[in-house]
Amino acid sequence: MNAVIHLFAGLGGIVLAVLWIRTRHQLNFARTLLLSQKTNEDQQRVLVSTPLDFLKQLSAVLGINLEVDTVGSGRHGRMNPRVWTEIFLRHGITLIRCIKVNGSDDLVVEVELKQGIADAALVERLQAATGGMVAIRLRPTDSSK
Repeated sequence: MNAVIHLFAGLGGIVLAVLWIRTRHQLNFARTLLLSQKTNEDQQRVLVSTPLDFLKQLSAVLGINLEVDTVGSGRHGRMNPRVWTEIFLRHGITLIRCIKVNGSDDLVVEVELKQGIADAALVERLQAATGGMVAIRLRPTDSSK
């Protein structure tokens, strides 16, 4: 009986350690997002493994729905979180969908905004914020939801 209790205590400790590490990682990312808002746009960049990883972290921290219709990693690169956070605060990003079109390896990111605007300059800023590694499409909010 004593061994069973120690086994469960050990497993519980491992689970708590993993959860603590994940929470700490999210808090550090959220801190970076907040600090990036007070710096010059080109000064604050975050190195992440792929654009998809960056978008997963961004959606988790900001509470944005994320749909990933693709499998794979992609290239490493530098992401600019300031632009994404600014657009989230200004226009309200409700959905980010990551897809691959026509069997190519290029990642396409569809961004749905609360205020359904189609601005080419906004698309260019978002593409530049991901290091030009993904194609960005703006989608108007689906009013039937």
